[in-house]
Amino acid sequence: MKLKVVAVFAIAFVMGGCQTAEKPPRYPKDPPKTKSEWCLLGGKLLGDPYLSDWQKLSIYEKLRNRGCLR
Repeated sequence: MKLKVVAVFAIAFVMGGCQTAEKPPRYPKDPPKTKSEWCLLGGKLLGDPYLSDWQKLSIYEKLRNRGCLR
């Protein structure tokens, strides 16, 4: 019985514990200065899976207010 428990934990460790976690993307430290830079960065940020829905909505509104979307 103990051998089965140890084997189950060993298999679970090998199957799940050795996978690397994805690193969140790095964002530029300096804010974009031109409209085209801002539109490009905003488009990249909308595709980020780590952002919540309200963060994506605020980026979308900023893109629309700056004239990036028509």
